[in-house]
Parts: sequence; C-alpha cells; structure tokens
Amino acid sequence: MKQNELSIEIDRPAAEVFEFAINPQNTHKWIDSIIMEETNTWPVKLGTLYRNRRVVPGKPDFSELNEYEMVKFEPHKLFEIKKKNNPCHVRYTFTPLGENRTKLTFLVWMDDNSDLSGPFAQAHLDKLKSVIENGYAPDKTQPQRLMVELTRFKMKRGKSEKVQELVKHIRESVPRQKEAFKAEKMFVESIFYEKRGEDEYLYWYNIQGEGASHLLQSQDPDDKKYIELCNECFDKEAPDSRVDMKLEMSMIRDELREVMKDL
Repeated sequence: MKQNELSIEIDRPAAEVFEFAINPQNTHKWIDSIIMEETNTWPVKLGTLYRNRRVVPGKPDFSELNEYEMVKFEPHKLFEIKKKNNPCHVRYTFTPLGENRTKLTFLVWMDDNSDLSGPFAQAHLDKLKSVIENGYAPDKTQPQRLMVELTRFKMKRGKSEKVQELVKHIRESVPRQKEAFKAEKMFVESIFYEKRGEDEYLYWYNIQGEGASHLLQSQDPDDKKYIELCNECFDKEAPDSRVDMKLEMSMIRDELREVMKDL
C-alpha cells in the first residue's frame, strides 16, 4: 500500500485543533489550493460529504470539484475521509501531549496501490499550525481567486408548487441578504428555471470569492427556511441530481477583479 505520513505538534488542545481542522470554513486558510469547501450536513458526522473546489495551477478562475465521504469519525480524536469514486483515503489523528499541546498526524493512502497524485505537503501542516496558534490574516497583496460555476439541480416530481415557493423565497429574501452576500463572498448569483417534460430543474450561476461562509452553519431564519425548501425540492436520489458544468472560458475585466479583491 502506497502512503504518505506527516505530523506536526501544535500548541493548542486536541479538541480545539480537531474542531478547526474539521470545519470546512477553515480549509482555505491552510490549504492554499482550495477556494471553497462545504459539507452536506452540519455538524459533521459519519457519512457526511465534503465537497471542495481546488484551483487548477496556471489557469485563473478554473477549478476542479472533489468530493469525500466521512468514513471514520471519533470526535476530538480522529477522522477519515475517502474520495468519491477513487481509492484515496485521508486520515487525521489528534494525540494530546498534555493539556495545551497536540500532535496532529496526517496519513494518505491508496486502496489499490496506485500512485499518490499531488502528495500532501508538510507546508500545509506548517501553515495550519501557524493559523491556529497566531490567527489568520488574508493576504491582500494576492489577486482574488474566484469560483465561477454553473450547477444544475433536478427537482422532485410533483413538487412544482414547492419549487415555486423556493424561488419566491429566494427572490423575496434578496433585499435582506446584503450582509449574507458579503459573508458568502458572492459577487454574482443568478438562478434559472427549466421545465423539460415532467422534469424541473434549477440552475445556479455564481461568481464567488474564496473562503465563503458555510450556509448550513447560519442561524439566520431565511437561510434555515431556504435549506428546508431545498431539502423538500431537490431530488437527491436521481442519477442527475446535481450536475456541475465544466468551465471552458471565463472573462472578467481587470477593473472588476481589483474591486473584488477588496470586498
């Protein structure tokens, strides 16, 4: 079995390091290639899916989507995720070294003995240690990294009224969501509706900055209602329940990029 193991000691309690590392809102703070990460449940538990977007080297605005499932979960001790449709496993183990010091061990391996692609770097753990111990400050000198995406979601059949209620809720909550847009680093969000025979679809087109807030962690009543309606409408069991379109080209004026960098 081919594997890569790294470790680092962090001057914080194991529970604090665990909670920071498992939170998808923090991933971009210590893994530079990741623009955004989200989960399908919060709090995280066994079976939770992590989805992240990782920038493609040398291609501004281009990113690849990765999905992992939580396959082992022991709060404040360890968690293990497995990449979807891939033999790659990643395990984080948190070992207390006294009350305020933790040894974090990172282990990645392939089930089928295939080569590890893009091995995890010690620099990532070094940055994690620095951020947890000293706090995180974004580098304003770097250009804003953007996530440009178009995603199609299939709706459940027989839920047309609920779909329209969802769209109405989104439309009516926009005036109240200005602060939420800032937290989500959202620059453009457009929603399209399509009816094809008996099937209905909603499309989301977004231009979003890195480090967006996590909607599932929001306590805002509008967000909670939005999540409730999505769960009622989205056909998560369908083979084409969610389709992320492949980005082939993106053009954004330099003047707009400069404005986005400071938002």
